[in-house]
Amino acid sequence: LWISNQTRPDISFDISSLATNLSNATVKDIVTTNKIINKIKNESYQYKITFKTLSEPVRFVVYTDAAFGNLPDGGSQGGYLIFLVDQNNQCNLISWQSKRLKRIVRSSLAAETLAMVDSIETTLYLSVIYGDFHPQNEKLTIEVVTDNKSLKDALQSTKYVSDKRLRIDIGALKQLLKNKDVHKVTWVNTDQQLADVLTKKGVSPQKLINTLKSGELVRI
Repeated sequence: LWISNQTRPDISFDISSLATNLSNATVKDIVTTNKIINKIKNESYQYKITFKTLSEPVRFVVYTDAAFGNLPDGGSQGGYLIFLVDQNNQCNLISWQSKRLKRIVRSSLAAETLAMVDSIETTLYLSVIYGDFHPQNEKLTIEVVTDNKSLKDALQSTKYVSDKRLRIDIGALKQLLKNKDVHKVTWVNTDQQLADVLTKKGVSPQKLINTLKSGELVRI
């Protein structure tokens, strides 16, 4: 868990799944744990996080993702990656998380919405901290990246979604966009979603690994 939180976001989903089963662990979980340990040892030579000296101005770019109903009890996994990015798309990964969403939801749209709300709340908190260190700078803009087209469309639509509880969460996101707390939400294909590896088993982490090694974010 310490490794996944400090240096290896690519194993966060596997570790989160194991942590969920901790109180009811089985031999299968022990076998899985040993496989992950071997994976970490064998891949350590190719894994590296590069921190670049960024040129001002910088902005937050947040990749947020969720997997609907993929946990054993019907729960959904959410995850995000938060980058500081400059005008040349040089980037530093400063925060990430993979965790079970706070409530069981009824649709992929709901899962993606909760994951996005969580990622933005964390980014706003980091923005305040950044402002304390750089009081002379303007407030950093926040750009959010999702691979869920329905969520992107819902944020641009004037129609209400049928799920009343979800309507509140989407309304909160719309308010953040209206108040310019979030600069924009961008849709990308799943193969460009760097946070995909944080929410699903078996997803290749190579795009994320390449981004962290190069310290450069692919332009969207």
